[in-house]
Amino acid sequence: MARIVVTGSEGYIGTYLVRKLAASEHEILGLDVKNGEDEDICRPETISRIQEFQPEVIYNLAGVSKENSTEAPKARTFEVNCWAPFRIHSAVKARFIQASSASILSLRAGLDLPYSESKLKFEKVSRGVRPRSRIVARFGTVFGENRYGGMRWDLPFNKMVKDCVDRGEITAPRQKLWRPWVHIDCLTTWLAGLVHSGTWDFPIPVCSFNMSLDVVAANIQKVLGQGSIVEHDSADLRNYRMPTLLQDHKSLSTEIWDLSAFAKEGQVIG
Repeated sequence: MARIVVTGSEGYIGTYLVRKLAASEHEILGLDVKNGEDEDICRPETISRIQEFQPEVIYNLAGVSKENSTEAPKARTFEVNCWAPFRIHSAVKARFIQASSASILSLRAGLDLPYSESKLKFEKVSRGVRPRSRIVARFGTVFGENRYGGMRWDLPFNKMVKDCVDRGEITAPRQKLWRPWVHIDCLTTWLAGLVHSGTWDFPIPVCSFNMSLDVVAANIQKVLGQGSIVEHDSADLRNYRMPTLLQDHKSLSTEIWDLSAFAKEGQVIG
């Protein structure tokens, strides 16, 4: 059993991960701004609270996920995604597991991507701070149902499924845009296993497979047996793939996520 801090504990990944960690009887301190500003990782008082808890492991899942500067101020994005985690990692002697993003690979295209930039900035500035206690995981695009709360309908796959159920339409970009994908259950199982695993001084790619968004849309249509695909010129031009790490996966066209069951639930949830 370990003493574990999970920031962003009420979010899409956080709620799922906390359940898995609790099942192994770890002692968990969850922090999330959804519970109030006193759990904001940017506050010095929050760092003091973490220090008082004396964790052995910290999962930093807190973050500003909007990739558009008009939706989230760039300064706030960098403060939450880079500088606050850096201060926590510097101040607390614990294994620090940072949720980074595979979307940083799209920075090569010269796009203005503050979310990706801030994630990459943390990777760089934290490199010299106890590297043997730091793990950086570059997630692919997460998808799948979270029955425990914090469901993300804005993520591409989840949104396509919901739109197909609610409106009978699946919107897909006209451009051929690739993403690396990882199911939320596979991801959180892997994350939970890091409590007692080794450490790495390089970012770890975390995805199960790469697939373009148009193929994802076609698979959703095939599995659900409904919905028309509507093409559009995407404002999000990120286009990237990455090496696969997780091997216990299935294709999007299979029942890794029971789309038929989800479709029925989606009509209620949505």
